[in-house]
Amino acid sequence: MKQIVIISGKGGTGKTVLSSSFTVLFSEKVKNLIITDCDVDAPNLHILLDPKEISSQAYKGAKIAVKGDGCTECRICEEVCRFGAINNFEVIPLKCEGCGACVLACPENVLSLQDIENSDFIVSSTEYGYFVHGRLYPGAENTGGLITLIRQTAEKIAQETDSELILMDGAPGVGCQVIASLVGTDLAIVVTEPTFSGMSDMTRALELCEFMRIPAVVCVNKYDINERNTAQIRDFCKENGIGLLGEILFDENIPRILSEGTPPIFKDCPSARAMYIIWQRLCELIFPEREIERKDDDKMKIAVTVDGNEVSSHFGHCTGYAIYDVEDCKVLNKTYIENPGHEQCVLPDFLANAGISVVITGGMGMKANQIFIERGIKTFTGVSGNPDNAVALYLKGELVGTGDLCNH
Repeated sequence: MKQIVIISGKGGTGKTVLSSSFTVLFSEKVKNLIITDCDVDAPNLHILLDPKEISSQAYKGAKIAVKGDGCTECRICEEVCRFGAINNFEVIPLKCEGCGACVLACPENVLSLQDIENSDFIVSSTEYGYFVHGRLYPGAENTGGLITLIRQTAEKIAQETDSELILMDGAPGVGCQVIASLVGTDLAIVVTEPTFSGMSDMTRALELCEFMRIPAVVCVNKYDINERNTAQIRDFCKENGIGLLGEILFDENIPRILSEGTPPIFKDCPSARAMYIIWQRLCELIFPEREIERKDDDKMKIAVTVDGNEVSSHFGHCTGYAIYDVEDCKVLNKTYIENPGHEQCVLPDFLANAGISVVITGGMGMKANQIFIERGIKTFTGVSGNPDNAVALYLKGELVGTGDLCNH
């Protein structure tokens, strides 16, 4: 059984979005997937997984001072309490940190520490597998104890069901929640973004993984919002021998998809295609002996019909084709090939033999379009303007074509 935890140095990097999509993909690939949400302070993975609760119980994860009989009102407890949790000889529960200073200082021994309930511990079922999670009460102090209980329960269920993988959505930061999430895992995925705060907190998270001797890899979300910083992240990973699992571009579709309560991997959008590629690489790390189905969007060639610097109005009568080599939703290379001549049915085979996956053009005949369909090649017609812009829009999932075909 393998255990993978997805963490981030800072909040808001897209950790849970990635976790939900990996949940869907792994549920189809491994035996009896177990999912956990170890971000008990602000859990939200359940919003995307639609769990059905099996059991729930209160967890005592904190202590507060409790006053018994015999108080002489000496005020020593008030003087030693640094949190102002004792006033007029009474303990204020929401202010008490459970440090025990007042208990030690009380000359009459009328104060004691007692465990209190501060969170819920939940086991649920989803269509993807068992889901173990927790939820702190408002105002409750964070605790690694609840995370440990979540993980112990997940491991017990995994053993009972002969599970192959526990996938954990961790908490942001480098505190006790994260430490409790990391212990004994096989791999940590550190999700970051190309901002100064994201890069700084990524470094701290990686240092924690190194200290705990947990193998770690990096995933850069919204890499294109600052490609200079993304380049620095790549260099940092290369210089320090840290694997770069992949990069996900900024995708305006994500807020809308999340508002539907749906893991993004179900949608045909640029970020979903990038996450699938990242998942493939993750599988190669965790299950190297298994063959993973690859999608065409991993590497592809896009052909755009061109006349000068504009998308040509007709597929067969263009002066040539701009060919874009794409990998991980990024253009790696652009070349140009001349139109070999417009003969019926010849050009579709010409481009198919060149390894083209997508054709973008102003217009196309119905026969040519049918041949492309038979070859498994996507076509976008009714497109105009700059070819580079058209490809950029396609990779973002925003290219709109009219779908008009010529009657010949």
